[in-house]
Amino acid sequence: MSESGNAKKGTRRQAAIERARRRRQERIRAARERENAVTEAVIDVAVNRAAASDAELAAARAIARLRRMGENQQSIAELCELTAGEVRAALALAGRQPAQSPAAQETGEPWS
Repeated sequence: MSESGNAKKGTRRQAAIERARRRRQERIRAARERENAVTEAVIDVAVNRAAASDAELAAARAIARLRRMGENQQSIAELCELTAGEVRAALALAGRQPAQSPAAQETGEPWS
């Protein structure tokens, strides 16, 4: 084979190596983007579950306040557009939580 044939072969090889390197880099970049997206989704799940839990507890405490004000479960259910079972569950949840001071109820901070 001539020297120019070897040169062409070397050039083609270099081009193939460069294409393979670019494809590999693209795959790595795509994998990183996907992992970042997965991480963000997991964070969103955790944050939103915590927020939902906080909201559920706040609603349960408000339902418990209605109960302490003399409302019965049926009237609470009607006032809040809940089922009797939802009211019972909320009262049970509120009963499992530590008491809060009136100031803490405003700020959301429990007793120290």
